[in-house]
Amino acid sequence: LARERNAEEIKLLRAKLAETEKKMKDYVTNQDEQTKIFKEKVATAQKALERLSGPNDECEQKRSRLADINFETNRIMDIFQQKIQKLESEHQQAQSHTMEVERTMTENIELVEQEKIKNIQQYT
Repeated sequence: LARERNAEEIKLLRAKLAETEKKMKDYVTNQDEQTKIFKEKVATAQKALERLSGPNDECEQKRSRLADINFETNRIMDIFQQKIQKLESEHQQAQSHTMEVERTMTENIELVEQEKIKNIQQYT
């Protein structure tokens, strides 16, 4: 019964681990796409900034706006990186828990086998 329960728990943990891995992969893929878009926007903004290097007020306003966009882009990229690190940490924790359950199940199986041998020896 304990073996079945442990096997079921391992099965559930493996499914959860696979789901976490898929979520992390999907998230990273999405973030890669978002990062590419942001990099393109930043490059466009930098080119525009270079074109607007004149001394007038309008250019200064545009430069300021582009600097704000660049700052916001970097902030969002930092948030994405933190989320990726969090997902990686959760994934690692799930793997560790699965390994611990597998180890415990193996120990339990060994204990059951030893108990069977003792019982057989007692009755023979």
